[in-house]
Amino acid sequence: MNNIEHMISNLPHLKHLELVGNFNKDVVDGRRWQMKVHSLVTFKFMFSFLVQLESHDLDSFRSSFWLEEKRWFVAYAEKRLFSVPDFDTTEWDSNFRLPLYSTVSDNTIFYEHIDKLQLTETPDNMDHHFTHVQTLTLNCFIPLSIIEKMVNLSRVQHLILYSPLKNFPVMLLINEMPDLCRLSIEYNVTDFLKQIRCETIDKIQLLEVSPPLDNMNDYSIEQLCTAFSNIKHLRVNHICETVQIFDFLDRFKHLSTASFCYTSWFFGEGMQVHRLKVESELDRIRNLQRLNYTYRFDSTSVHMWI
Repeated sequence: MNNIEHMISNLPHLKHLELVGNFNKDVVDGRRWQMKVHSLVTFKFMFSFLVQLESHDLDSFRSSFWLEEKRWFVAYAEKRLFSVPDFDTTEWDSNFRLPLYSTVSDNTIFYEHIDKLQLTETPDNMDHHFTHVQTLTLNCFIPLSIIEKMVNLSRVQHLILYSPLKNFPVMLLINEMPDLCRLSIEYNVTDFLKQIRCETIDKIQLLEVSPPLDNMNDYSIEQLCTAFSNIKHLRVNHICETVQIFDFLDRFKHLSTASFCYTSWFFGEGMQVHRLKVESELDRIRNLQRLNYTYRFDSTSVHMWI
């Protein structure tokens, strides 16, 4: 603490300070900090400890200076004392827990800080309202009326679907998200296409597909391309044959980037052989001037710029 105080004293024009690291318990002293940081505009910190704090340890941060004049709130969880909401979690799932102790009077601030929300079951408490969610993940069926009550859908930009969600109105949900531009389908795409009844979703610009299409063929790829006519970025995370890669590239007319999985770790020594085969075919097609692209490989995928 003495070293930090000395540093601040030597920076008379300092207006913004952020501190992160492992500290002794002597930093848990709001009165002492007040004397050093009263002229700052922002003061953000995350202090990690080896010892456990108690609720009364935060009392010095409950003065009018902290709560009213500066409106600098602090919280404690998992042996960390941190400024709120700067270092609070931004992700919520079934394992989410509020900080053990805090100086806030209303826990709403913690929910408003969440930008990634994963729903794996219908929440017991539906009074929480998440106003700044940008990524919404659905793992199970939850009535749309409950989702609308919990989440400000107008903010959502990325929707991740992990199961077919039988009888769930997927298109109604998508239509309630005016800023939605990214969709990740983590189950069989054929089932998804049946759900939306092959309606077109023009606003999606980044499409991510994981499990393979059943009986992958020209027709099933054509259905996918028809449903998503404005895709600029495509990520296919299941293993594709080279002919399927080019089917995607031929049919998605507005692509600027695309990634395809071409092999798996399970292939062992055969990975390199398969990569050379795919690379040879990419070069052959490009030399024929069928498509203009550049590419690079990583361990399991090929990434292309069109």
